[in-house]
Amino acid sequence: MVLALVPETAFAQVDMSTLGQAEVVDFKGFTGAGFSATPAAGQLNSNNWRITGLSDGDTTFGGGPYDSGDYAKGASTGNVSGGGVYAFQVPNGASTSVALGVQPTGSDFTPGTATLRARNATGALVTSVAFTMRFCLLNNGPRSSSLAVEYSTDDKTYQQVGNIVPLMTPEAATPNATWICNQTAGTISGLALASSGLLYIRLSSDDASGSGSRDEFGVDWISLTPQGGAASPDAGVLSDHGVGLDGNVIPVPEAGVPDANVSLDGNVIPVPDAGVPDANVSLDGNVVPVPDTGGWDTLIGDVVMPDLYEADITTDSGTTPKDSGSTPKDSGTPRKDSGTSGGDDDGGCSVSGHTTAPNLAWLSLLLLVALRRRHS
Repeated sequence: MVLALVPETAFAQVDMSTLGQAEVVDFKGFTGAGFSATPAAGQLNSNNWRITGLSDGDTTFGGGPYDSGDYAKGASTGNVSGGGVYAFQVPNGASTSVALGVQPTGSDFTPGTATLRARNATGALVTSVAFTMRFCLLNNGPRSSSLAVEYSTDDKTYQQVGNIVPLMTPEAATPNATWICNQTAGTISGLALASSGLLYIRLSSDDASGSGSRDEFGVDWISLTPQGGAASPDAGVLSDHGVGLDGNVIPVPEAGVPDANVSLDGNVIPVPDAGVPDANVSLDGNVVPVPDTGGWDTLIGDVVMPDLYEADITTDSGTTPKDSGSTPKDSGTPRKDSGTSGGDDDGGCSVSGHTTAPNLAWLSLLLLVALRRRHS
């Protein structure tokens, strides 16, 4: 039995680069010459592939070179006897294509696995991946073998891929057997694969029934199509205790809750809009700029943060904002004035204009903590 696993045409990281666009892994150029982290001609990249269950030992991601023995059995059209990894020529329409394959024996690939590692390079959160592969079988042995396709995001816990149920090859050999190839597909759903996260696709095989020699089978084409939602947060947006806001802070009617002042210690930093929909954040109380103490942000008493930077301060009708008379820390420019006179504000206040922000949920949590501490 030969397991043909998907090679990658380019000898680099297998990347899912664009949401909704298929990343196809094939075996063009593979000659069964083994695996290496710096692959030579005819080899596959060990950063992308791991093989277990061979009598010569398991490979590791990024290890090698594995360029002799069971790891590198060469190219063949099939009907081999020695156990190990091959580059099989299989039919593909009127032409042929190359499959990464394994001929199982009593000491090779029974059981065994071949695992493909792919990276989320979309820059967004991937929530599902449409998976397609072409499976080829040469039913030339009087023994049935199993093949399962599973996935993992941590390389520890594996689950079945969508609609792809474990396959059993026929126990009875086909006289004058030739390669038969069929496409199978499934969906990997329920993911939360962050940008640069890794997805593992594992093909595993073992003896099922019968006795004697084993069939050869393999995969010569794999397609991964990522789907997702909101863009993954940019870890470089927040720095020096800064918070970016994308949306407006809007005053809300007094609901019988005592006024609470919310102080922010840090800078509200305008950042480029990354396509995240605008969102509104409501505050019941006053936003009070306070001097920067030079220390780390804390949640002791009120949430503390220095001056509001580049934001228009407005209030609901009939009130005017308190004026601290301060300027933004290190901004070099005074805070914009709303044009209204100073006075007491007994309701909420509104920061309008587009200060921008990647993490409104975080800011809302801080405000909630401050209000609760105030009311307790």
